[in-house]
Amino acid sequence: MASTEEQIMDGKATKFNVVTEGKATILQPESVFYNPVQEFNRDLTIAVISEFAKDHIQHVRDRAHKKAAPTGEALPELGAVYFCFINIGL
Repeated sequence: MASTEEQIMDGKATKFNVVTEGKATILQPESVFYNPVQEFNRDLTIAVISEFAKDHIQHVRDRAHKKAAPTGEALPELGAVYFCFINIGL
């Protein structure tokens, strides 16, 4: 649901719509197009990308274990993306 707020930015009055979708709330300038009908598509896209990322991280982890096992090497760091997904609970 959208409501309107006005804020002063750079000495100019700017009107914003407050848009809440799921757990997210954003301030959107009135001049920006927002299509609430696309909410399902946005949710689906996030779900697909999240699942892909989890699968990819598992693939990278499995490949690292397979490569390190015969030589006894330490496992490489999986990087910031892996850390980011772990922190958001994926």
